[in-house]
Amino acid sequence: MTSDVVIVGSGFGGLATAIAAAEFGLRTTVVERSALVGGSTSYSYGGVWVAKDSRAAAMRYMEYVGGTQTDPKRVAAYIDNAPSALEFYQHAGIRLEPTPALPDHFYGLAEGAVAEGRHFDVAPFRGRTLGSWRGSLETPPGDVWRIPLGRHFGNAPAEERARARAGDEICQGPGLIAYALHGAVQRNVEIVLKAAADSLIVRKGRVVGVRTVDGREFSGTRGVVIASGGFESDSVLSEMAENLPLRSVHALGIAGDGLRMAAEAGASLRFVHNNLAVLLGYDEPALPGGPGVRVIANKELVAPHGIVVNRAGVRFGNESSFQQLAGALRDFDGGAREMRNLPCWLVFDQQFVERSGFGLDGPGTVPDWVVRAPTLAALAATLGIDAENLNATVERFNAFAARGVDEDFARGDRGFALAKLTGVGPNPGLGALERAPYYAVPLITTAMGSSGLAADRMARVLDWWDAPIPGLFAVGNAAAHDEYGTGYQAGQSLGSAMTFAYLAAEALAA
Repeated sequence: MTSDVVIVGSGFGGLATAIAAAEFGLRTTVVERSALVGGSTSYSYGGVWVAKDSRAAAMRYMEYVGGTQTDPKRVAAYIDNAPSALEFYQHAGIRLEPTPALPDHFYGLAEGAVAEGRHFDVAPFRGRTLGSWRGSLETPPGDVWRIPLGRHFGNAPAEERARARAGDEICQGPGLIAYALHGAVQRNVEIVLKAAADSLIVRKGRVVGVRTVDGREFSGTRGVVIASGGFESDSVLSEMAENLPLRSVHALGIAGDGLRMAAEAGASLRFVHNNLAVLLGYDEPALPGGPGVRVIANKELVAPHGIVVNRAGVRFGNESSFQQLAGALRDFDGGAREMRNLPCWLVFDQQFVERSGFGLDGPGTVPDWVVRAPTLAALAATLGIDAENLNATVERFNAFAARGVDEDFARGDRGFALAKLTGVGPNPGLGALERAPYYAVPLITTAMGSSGLAADRMARVLDWWDAPIPGLFAVGNAAAHDEYGTGYQAGQSLGSAMTFAYLAAEALAA
């Protein structure tokens, strides 16, 4: 099959590139190793971060978020082109709408942060609009993804979920993919499923196509775009890069295929040190067929009446800020020769269950498999946690909740975490653990990979001498995220994918 452009991967980065390339008049083919469309985007919250306000303020904010691990040219390319890219895709039919009253992660802490206006969520998409493609859309089990994240942070009432289910409304990551898939199909993009890319076709130093594991060849006369994600579902590569025992929250096919292919063609890799895009989740038995891990950073960890403790029974960070926890998760005890804060558990009480619920089913529910006990001491004994320390930790935290100030880790002072919380004592981000039964869930570390292909401001893949490899581009998590560096702001992964997809298509068309 011959096209102008071949794109490897059907996540948002790949489909966004396909839409833009088609709009620019290029014949475009997407090859996807899975039988379903969506990749890791389908397991995400689906929001994008775009700074349409002050460029100077946005650059100052990105300097804070990225630490020392950014490429200034990539940062500038993101900030300068994201508004145009957003407008382009909105006109192309992807309904990305501002999330009201949702501040930047570090509002009140970082210079350049704003109270609202930079986060965009997907409006509900009617699944039936996809026609025969509806069955090819990857969707996680449960129905949390049917409600826009910015509306409830996952705590939507049962009646709202039932209404969304009845109308086959698709939101969050699957919704973003649904819009992009619909847009690609409307523009006659060829989407080939069950086509696992194996190697790049290179002629006279130029990348001109892709060869699949079953021997098919897809030629791209203008070039090839690697949009196959990172390596998060390859446990060996993940632990090597992140120095943590990780489980993947990404689609199972995100195993570094694109990175390996590009490396064979001479591509260079870049590494982001001290990666803070490390999240906590848990094994969810109701998630068969997917990664099996559910991230709880934006629901359970921000909810009051719960804390995270290590085996010593003590807290080690601000539960509502996954980036503060990330540094503590890497804390290595040189004397004991072990990670100080792993393993760890989320501990919560009956108030937590009634207010927020735990798991996929919303307020008032908790799965049968969650460990529970009538007292904190009994809970600690079951889990092997220091009971005396756990009691002392809870007493201290309860006192903080009564006063409304977390004197240890400043939980409850971040606008992003408080955005959807109301009515619990003097500080809605805190809440005492005092009503039995008590519950605990062992937590798992997962991450967005810190390494990827070196790419320039036009998404061109670079070789080891920082020269563009003719005909080869990388967007999304396949490219090293040195536009937001060591930290992370919700929506920047997909916002970056959208922006560099647009820039890659523009370069291919030129």
